[in-house]
Amino acid sequence: MNIKSLVLSLCVLALAGCASNPAGKVELNNETITGVWLRPIEAGSNRGLEGFELLADGSIKMVGIYSRSGISWRLNRNQLKVAVKRRGQQQAMEKVYGAQLLD
Repeated sequence: MNIKSLVLSLCVLALAGCASNPAGKVELNNETITGVWLRPIEAGSNRGLEGFELLADGSIKMVGIYSRSGISWRLNRNQLKVAVKRRGQQQAMEKVYGAQLLD
């Protein structure tokens, strides 16, 4: 599972409809990005959903991705930083991804 493609696919494409402010503009912030983000998988005989849940306390739970465990996430302006580690490894990997809203 490639976290980069998952984050880019889900955050860039799905955030546009999450929440809006009184002026009608969608804002990218911790409240609008918090929640469960899933994508369909169709790899060989494996069919289903995988993704993650971004929790309000900054932790992350992997959903249907058994090779990694989530540690934390944070949003800094237009950068989503996700820390995960592979099962059986002690060292965490932090990835930084661009996040943007689509009109």
